[in-house]
Amino acid sequence: MSWNTSYSVAPDGTITVPYTFGQTSDTHTKSTRVLLEIPPDIYDLSYLSSAGGSALTEGLSHIDTRIDGVRNETIGHIDLDGYVASSYTFNLSDIGMDMHSSFNIQPYVEFTHENDKDANNGTKQYQSFAENLAFKPLGIAENLKAVFDQDTKTVTLTWTGKDAANYSGAHWAVYRGYDRINWLSTDVTTCTDTHFPNEEDVEYCVYYVLPTWNDNTKVDNLRATTTVNTTRNVPVNNLQAVSSEHKVTLTWTSRAFPASMNNKFDIYLNDEKVQTITPAEGQTSFKWEHRDNDALAGLDRVNYNQQQTEEDGLDAYSEEDLDACTAYDYRVVGQIDGKALNSATQANKAIGAGDLRELPLLEG
Repeated sequence: MSWNTSYSVAPDGTITVPYTFGQTSDTHTKSTRVLLEIPPDIYDLSYLSSAGGSALTEGLSHIDTRIDGVRNETIGHIDLDGYVASSYTFNLSDIGMDMHSSFNIQPYVEFTHENDKDANNGTKQYQSFAENLAFKPLGIAENLKAVFDQDTKTVTLTWTGKDAANYSGAHWAVYRGYDRINWLSTDVTTCTDTHFPNEEDVEYCVYYVLPTWNDNTKVDNLRATTTVNTTRNVPVNNLQAVSSEHKVTLTWTSRAFPASMNNKFDIYLNDEKVQTITPAEGQTSFKWEHRDNDALAGLDRVNYNQQQTEEDGLDAYSEEDLDACTAYDYRVVGQIDGKALNSATQANKAIGAGDLRELPLLEG
């Protein structure tokens, strides 16, 4: 008896053991010969042909399996229907193993000969062992990590392949949610995603897939999973609103972004958006003024505003009729492509004294 190619593994853990039979040399002892391997000049097998092969059942011939050198009772006897190439199956769970186990498989055939001329005592049992093959653990992606980079608009996955090289032709199948985004050979342990949704917790899975399986096969025991948050940030830091006689000046900081980020800052007075500022490449400091029209009376408004903007280092300004008794809540919102992400507020600010507070009512 011998293996007829190697074992195979199904996604549900079913192991298929293919076997075949062939003649052995005369140097083999009779204790290792079985039926068709026993020379007819030594053993009289004519009764088998007259029985039409029916004598090959019910214990006269059967296959057993050794797992790590010990006959496995759960797999038990596999009855033979003639000495022809065939196969039998068992499940990894039947023998207390799983996809990541390591063990030896050795099928063998037992034949009970009822007309032994050498012994002349009626019955003799023979065994023939196939090669002892090692079951190799299937691969898995360990230490799977996902890193979101807002500036490059990417999520980069990295992992370590454990037992990945045990099966030639196997692949990694990489999924974002239910969508397969990559199909990689097992010597590759990184990939980059550029089509993920923003402002979400995004789940990634990496599956190990054998070459004999369907490309869409997913085995839970061969899966690694990680989640990354893809929320972008346009921080509004250190927002200050400083009141003076004819204006309120807002200042804040943020981190530098590439122009391709398309980040902006929206200015709100109470709940009304009055202006949007587009940063220059790498800009980190910002300044905006809310001006009173009365301060510009009799002046060349265009030239004055241009001069003051340049001198004050302003990014922008807005002007309207202001008075010291009308306060505003000033809010700055950091956004990308119109999506509000971060904000900061300075409440109850007016020109003149600055903070507008409630005054106690006077009696009488």
